[in-house]
Amino acid sequence: MNPNPRMWIVTVLAAGLCVGLSPTYAQLANPAPGPGGTPDYFGTTPNYALSSLPPTVGFSGGGGDGAVAVPTVQAGVITAVKVLNGGAGFTSAPTVAFTSLDGAGATATAVVNGVGTVTMTDGGGGYSAAATVTFSAPGGTGATATGTPNVVNGVITGVTITNSGSGYTQPPTVTFADAGGGRRATGTAAI
Repeated sequence: MNPNPRMWIVTVLAAGLCVGLSPTYAQLANPAPGPGGTPDYFGTTPNYALSSLPPTVGFSGGGGDGAVAVPTVQAGVITAVKVLNGGAGFTSAPTVAFTSLDGAGATATAVVNGVGTVTMTDGGGGYSAAATVTFSAPGGTGATATGTPNVVNGVITGVTITNSGSGYTQPPTVTFADAGGGRRATGTAAI
């Protein structure tokens, strides 16, 4: 299990006016049910269908799935995006899209921040418990990921990620070493 889970940063590039949203977005997100169990956005059930719905955030591409996020709306403008689940399997940053019934123009960029997993392509042989794994540094700014190889009977069977790093836009190169020898193991990182 990764004690430092991957996290995305979604930067809002253009605020994009969401015309029908009120500053009380938090109250609209989970309205109390009215008579008959229908959402009662403004306190009178008959007008719930005419109320503005909050925008949604969608992710596409990047080779992964499962990402979930919600926008932060202030005074009818998307000002930030909170990532609830970073998803898994991304090899590049996905495209971010906002869907709204009454707003337009918001844009954002997702950054796949850290290493999620290492898939072993060859476990090698002759490795000791002192074996190490290193990851190439992310381009630009960010922290390099760290991990510990799992060695069973001299073979590297996997990697425990101890710090997923940050700022990766492409999967890093994975290198295994052991001062006592060992036949070269290989693995592929996923962000």
